Amino acid sequence: MSDSPQQNFSPQKSESMKSFFSEKLCRLAVRNPDKKEGQEDGVRKLFQLLAWGEAKISTASYERLPQGRENIECAQDKQLKTLGQGFAGTAFAEKHDLRDSTLCYEKWREKIPVFLYDEKLAPDYPHTLSKEIQKTFDHPKESILWNHPIKHWAQTAGTTGGKKIIPVPDEAIKNHHHAAATTLRHFVAQKGPSALDGAHLAFGGTKKELPGGIRTLGDISHLTLSASPLAAQMVPLKMEILGESDPQKKLDQIAEKTKNKNITGLAGIPKWHAELVKRILRQEPGKTPREIWPNLKVFFHGGTPFGPYRELFEEWFPDADFRETYTASEGYFGADVGQGEMQLFTQHGILHELIPVKDFRQFQASGDERCLKESIRPCWDAEADQEYVLVTTAPAFPRCVVGDVIQIHDSDRLTFSITGRVNHELSAADEQLREGDMDQAIAALKQKFPVLTGEYCITYAEKGENNSPRHLLVLEVEKTASENREALTRQYDEILGEVNSKYGDNRRVNALGMPEIQLVPSGVFTQTMKRLGKEGGQNKVPRIDPGGNFIQTLQSVAREV
Repeated sequence: MSDSPQQNFSPQKSESMKSFFSEKLCRLAVRNPDKKEGQEDGVRKLFQLLAWGEAKISTASYERLPQGRENIECAQDKQLKTLGQGFAGTAFAEKHDLRDSTLCYEKWREKIPVFLYDEKLAPDYPHTLSKEIQKTFDHPKESILWNHPIKHWAQTAGTTGGKKIIPVPDEAIKNHHHAAATTLRHFVAQKGPSALDGAHLAFGGTKKELPGGIRTLGDISHLTLSASPLAAQMVPLKMEILGESDPQKKLDQIAEKTKNKNITGLAGIPKWHAELVKRILRQEPGKTPREIWPNLKVFFHGGTPFGPYRELFEEWFPDADFRETYTASEGYFGADVGQGEMQLFTQHGILHELIPVKDFRQFQASGDERCLKESIRPCWDAEADQEYVLVTTAPAFPRCVVGDVIQIHDSDRLTFSITGRVNHELSAADEQLREGDMDQAIAALKQKFPVLTGEYCITYAEKGENNSPRHLLVLEVEKTASENREALTRQYDEILGEVNSKYGDNRRVNALGMPEIQLVPSGVFTQTMKRLGKEGGQNKVPRIDPGGNFIQTLQSVAREV
């Protein structure tokens, strides 16, 4: 594709039309408290038709995602200027000499260092964001990172290491809603108005009011859902249920409320939707998932890899669409808009920058800040088939490494996949084993051994024969007694060697020993998360566990079963 300007792409026109339609749709998206169960809702039908019409118009012309270097740079330049207006007048702007709120990328790159959230990725690195965020949280009336008060705060699940708090200004919530709307618009435009028949089921974590009753702290899923004007129309659950703090009670209530509803769409973390479906099946013995939700058309999944659950959902809903989304507490970064791979969103309030993985590894090894400053690049300078560490600038969250590694597939469209986390890697013999490799291997292994549930975690094992380093893989299975562990281990070793050539090369020369596999019964992973206080929709099972702490708890729980 050429870099010539994209025809009909006009951010100004897109924004004005989007505001017009959003206002009209939001007025329609008001739940009628007096409506009886099963009563035809003409307002809903009108909502569906207007939404479909708006989706067809917007995705066909001015709402198309920017493509080509020049259009992506134009869209990102607009986001940076908008972000600059929010940073203007803050302590952060004064410290880094951002006196002009009209930012250009050259000035941004020159004046702002690359931040890590805290010291975990590089202990001696001087530029960390957590202390500034904590100051902003502790002193809500001061303009430290943003020039107006921040009402909402997200608490992350702590995938990279330890829980974090992330500021979520009103602009961030609006950006999240616009990105989610873009994802839905593309699906509706492709599938027609029937895509909005029935209800869409999204559920995640919880939130709580902080002292004073002005601010809230919680999971980003709940913060954005509770603030969404369209959620009241599309989600068939009261916020009291969505806010239930006990995950098991929440699943029971959601199962009871939705098993007889016309659910046409799902959105959220695969593990918890799988748990919900299994719970409904227990409540409705003899029924299949497709009989319970006969009109389910799409599952917008994200938060954790879909690989371990794909086969299960395809068996349950063989004719549904499964579309990946890239969402985090820091923002809504991208989604699959119907092409089978995710595309980075460049027009929804976030500046995306990239650091080649090899340069970030060099920085971690040397501590030399120049490795970051000299190698970081804007997303419009991405190269195809390269892996990058993602650096994000969002409202009140400047130029910070979020911890994900992505691989760019098409630099003109910025299509990509998530291949792992910067500190979630096993490399005893330079095999550089990441979550993306493991997801592929476990999915292939599950096809040969259907008894696997898809849950897994891997760490380093004690050295084996010839003093060679090796891995310890814990797999969850429906039954353990009849499984041939030796055959399972051989198949896994062979599959992983095909997925990760460095692993295969090291195994062939015995630089890595044969992996050790431990099997645990179904339910142990869920019980382990519960014991660690990480049960619930927004919490993620660590798949790569270099320190082995999660696996130690996993083994302890398994011994008690």
